Amino acid sequence: MYSWIKLLPLLILQTILVCEVHAQSRYTGQSIQEILNLPEEDIDLGLAMLVLAKEAWPNMNVERFDNALDIMAQQVNYLLQGVEDPEARIGMMNTYLYKPGWWNDSLTFSYDIDDLEGQKKENQFINGYLSTRRGSCITMPMLWIVLADRLDWPVHAVHSTKHYFLRYEDPSLEYRNIEATTWGGYVPDEDYRADSNIPDFAIENGVYLRSLSKKEYIASLLNNQATHHYNRENDINQAVEYLELAVSFDSTLAMGWWNAGVLYQYKARQLEEELDSRIRFMTASLHMEMARQVSKQTMPTPAPRPSGNFPNTPSFPVPQPSLMGSTQGIASVFPGQIVNNHPQLVGIRQNNTPNASYQAASPTGQLIIILQEILRDDISNLQEQYYTQINLLMERSVSYREKAKALGIVFEFTEEFLRKHLESVELQRLQEQQIQRY
Repeated sequence: MYSWIKLLPLLILQTILVCEVHAQSRYTGQSIQEILNLPEEDIDLGLAMLVLAKEAWPNMNVERFDNALDIMAQQVNYLLQGVEDPEARIGMMNTYLYKPGWWNDSLTFSYDIDDLEGQKKENQFINGYLSTRRGSCITMPMLWIVLADRLDWPVHAVHSTKHYFLRYEDPSLEYRNIEATTWGGYVPDEDYRADSNIPDFAIENGVYLRSLSKKEYIASLLNNQATHHYNRENDINQAVEYLELAVSFDSTLAMGWWNAGVLYQYKARQLEEELDSRIRFMTASLHMEMARQVSKQTMPTPAPRPSGNFPNTPSFPVPQPSLMGSTQGIASVFPGQIVNNHPQLVGIRQNNTPNASYQAASPTGQLIIILQEILRDDISNLQEQYYTQINLLMERSVSYREKAKALGIVFEFTEEFLRKHLESVELQRLQEQQIQRY
């Protein structure tokens, strides 16, 4: 009850402020591409994060979460009481998000210690973090910077090896980095660099530890979006499209280049499997037709039916020829080939009489030879079509992965990084247990 009394003036104030904010930029069904095409100063990071989340949760109510973000930002603003000092702002945001009290009704945000690598779907999108109040190194800095963006603070996302942290850009600040996964504490660049084993040339190339613009931050998240579409939606084309979009907005996104290269290789492999399947089907179809032609020549002539009436003899329908039982059916099985384009086939089809040039051979034997020739031609044409695409995909795959290596991509967490991460998570677990006791 006490907490609600304290929050009453704040909630009244929020009603006015939320209306003012909502008049500026709201969700109207825009895509992430449309958001990225806006001028940098017109991009609302909260709205961008919700647009990405809606792809994973199509039935999500964007307006509801958007309003929640507005309210949270205004609560922080109210608690600051007009103070603009950067350290005070950072401290107040950390207090509001991570310290239980009347200012947040004792509902805090923390790391999901059951999902250290952030593999859960809800730990990759902002709506999941807002709903569970448990997050990852993706969503914890995401909420921090979204609220700071709505408060117009100069906070930028920073990309480390498979990790995000934040940076408050103000020359008066001695400690500018903000590690959202450990209650917003400060970690120097040198620690990120050493713990993640980042090479010097990767820093020089701007791959890691560089303050990102809004568009570059969104572009980096498209890498996670591509992973979602590939792993959960089985949509490799959408995944590749997002990775191409990501590197078009940030050419230093080494992980985006690498993952796009890997997916291009997968697409090439899919085409190889598709080609193999079509060739096997074409070959099997030919064998069926060859067997049918041979059986026509070896099948004994049936004995004449005796005359007379047999009232108890059942009447059976006359079987109809299958698709493979005609030259029309053969043409449909071999794409790109039309029977009428082969004069020798036409001659055989008419009353089973071969052309003059093939009188020496039996009609069945000649037909089989021609079918084999058609099969070879079809397979050759098909391979040419497929291998053109496959080679282009593989060339792109190799060049993209080489680009990522040249930029200085780092693939894995080091043991030192994991050790420190586990220590901070364990400390967080102990503090949560102490809070629950009181």
